[in-house]
Amino acid sequence: MPVMLLVLSFGPYVFVSWGVRVSHLALYPLAILAVPLLFRARFEKSVWWFLSVVTVPFLLTLGCAVLVVSCRGGAVSTFKLLSHFENFVQPVALVVVMSAFTLQNRDSNTEDLLRRSCQLLVMLLCLNTVVALVQMRCDISGVLVYFTGTVPYEMSVNYLASLMDRYCGIFNQPLEAGLAYTAGLFAWGYIERQRGKISLVAVFGLAGLCLGGLVTVSKIFILGGIPLFAVYWLCGRKQGLRVSRPVLIAAPFVLGTVVYLALKWPGWWFLKLLVPEEGATLGELIDRYTGHRFGMETSGVGLVFREVWQASPLVGIGLGSRATLDSGYLEFLYQAGLVGLLSYLTVLGGLVWGAYLCRREERRLLIAMAVLAMGGSIGGPVLTVNRFAVIFWVIYMLGFAKGIRVADA
Repeated sequence: MPVMLLVLSFGPYVFVSWGVRVSHLALYPLAILAVPLLFRARFEKSVWWFLSVVTVPFLLTLGCAVLVVSCRGGAVSTFKLLSHFENFVQPVALVVVMSAFTLQNRDSNTEDLLRRSCQLLVMLLCLNTVVALVQMRCDISGVLVYFTGTVPYEMSVNYLASLMDRYCGIFNQPLEAGLAYTAGLFAWGYIERQRGKISLVAVFGLAGLCLGGLVTVSKIFILGGIPLFAVYWLCGRKQGLRVSRPVLIAAPFVLGTVVYLALKWPGWWFLKLLVPEEGATLGELIDRYTGHRFGMETSGVGLVFREVWQASPLVGIGLGSRATLDSGYLEFLYQAGLVGLLSYLTVLGGLVWGAYLCRREERRLLIAMAVLAMGGSIGGPVLTVNRFAVIFWVIYMLGFAKGIRVADA
């Protein structure tokens, strides 16, 4: 089932105008079936604790946001309302499904399932890199419209990003693609740390992840994901990690291919925008590296924060008021005020605490995922955003299921 959810997370929209993806058609029926299974399974304190610390804050925020928008009244777009409503429901459904799966399969080999899921994620992201490279040279808008969920395609963030030579493949936007490729790096690192030997296939996989993340020019990937992966890889690295002879022979050719493809990429001009100008102030640097979200009085997040604080700081503005909110923290604050923000911080704290309940290798993987969630939430709604939310919760919950059982053994 986790493998199926990962595959479907890369699938197309079934009803584009309503934002319904193929993964929705599998996830929500599974969530309904999973609820009775949770109560029939043998009680396992750590799983129920994590289930509660994630689902209760999400549902509390959702209830508060729905109540606010109901009391406030006024014209609210039905599409925006349903879209924001689904943002809160999807993580709850994913955690419920994965918790039920964990409790019902406590005697199965979750280690193999986690490893296979990580391998699948790396493969799917490498395929997306191929799509991004094709997007760079060919017009495939007729296909991508079914993956971005925006009609016409020319109004999508994916298309607008491609005009700036930022290519996301099937992902809606560079932020989501950067998050996914960063998670892919963690998955790759987990596989190779477990295996203890880097193969030629692994080198191609790493090259595909790096190239795919680079052509998105996602600041989350370039400024956050790559350094965080380096820390994850180096901290507590197994002694005696071996590199096979074919890797040593093929590595220069792989590197040369990646460099060749990178040089063919026309987006270097945009990447150079990350280089700070001489004499830039701290506020200007923060503004540049957060995509105009923070740092200046006119930065986007600051303006929206002041709007919420002046209107309704305790319970927020409600669902459906804005199409996009460029921060996970701001999303919860705007829609449910301080109640929502504290709920979001509770979920993030639960992610960290859940990681520390696990054994060492899974602990490192989950801490890396939790740090990605905390840092990435500065620039976007990490835990609720479209495809990446499925990737995040499936990998995290599999790591948690395996880690707590090995730690308790």
